[in-house]
Amino acid sequence: MKSSERNRIADEVRCRQKYEVELAQGASHIASMLYPHTLRDAVQETVRAFADRHGREELRVFLSTLASQLEYRGCDDAVPLLQRVAQRTNSARFNEYLATLGSQGPTSKH
Repeated sequence: MKSSERNRIADEVRCRQKYEVELAQGASHIASMLYPHTLRDAVQETVRAFADRHGREELRVFLSTLASQLEYRGCDDAVPLLQRVAQRTNSARFNEYLATLGSQGPTSKH
C-alpha cells in the first residue's frame, strides 16, 4: 500500500471518529433525496452546515469520508457530486460554486 493511500485511510478513520454525528446526519439527509435537484440541495446544505460549524480546513476529508459512506450505502448518484465539491474546497471561488450548486434546477436522473 502506498503512503498516500495509508494517509487517506488514516484521515478517513480520524474523520469518522471526530465527526461521527455530522457524517451520520449528512449521509442520512443526502441518501433520502429522490431527485437530482434535491440531492444537490442536500449536498449544499450539508457542506454549509459543516463549514459553518467547523470551518473549511477539514471539509475536503469530511466530504471524501461522506462520499465513502454514501457509496457503501448504495447512494451512487451522490458520490461523484461530493467528489466534485471536495475538489473545489480550496478554490478562492468555492462559495460562489457552492451557491450555484443548488440553483441548477431539476434535471432528469440518469
